[in-house]
Amino acid sequence: MYIYFFNENLKLGKPVNLVLISSIISTNRSRLKPILFDQGLFQALWSCYFYNQEPLNSKISSSLTGLVNQLMDHLTLTNVIVFEVSSDKATILSRLATRKIKGSSPINSLEESLINLGIDATISTRNLVLDLARNSNRVIVYEIKN
Repeated sequence: MYIYFFNENLKLGKPVNLVLISSIISTNRSRLKPILFDQGLFQALWSCYFYNQEPLNSKISSSLTGLVNQLMDHLTLTNVIVFEVSSDKATILSRLATRKIKGSSPINSLEESLINLGIDATISTRNLVLDLARNSNRVIVYEIKN
């Protein structure tokens, strides 16, 4: 099965993480043990939304939901639990400004447009995850305010 993340309407700039996560799941799925990711499939999708840098319309978002479903089918994922940890914008900005290890994310610049882009990517990813949870009994979302 092939899943293409590039077309003229959907430019996903960070598919490598998605492929890596998929390969880890695929390699370990027969062990019948849970696989725990700190930043897994949906973090990879967040990166795709962020680096796409333009809003996705409902048709493209619906296509992406279908692709994620196909990927989960292919990986035979029957139970996916997502812990969504969220904070308000002021808390996020404070943490970004004071953390000791800055990393390489453009968001570390604290530039307002990039912060807003990150928030938009978070909203898009959250909507995708919630849509998957609403339409499938294999995805459960736990929301945690931090």
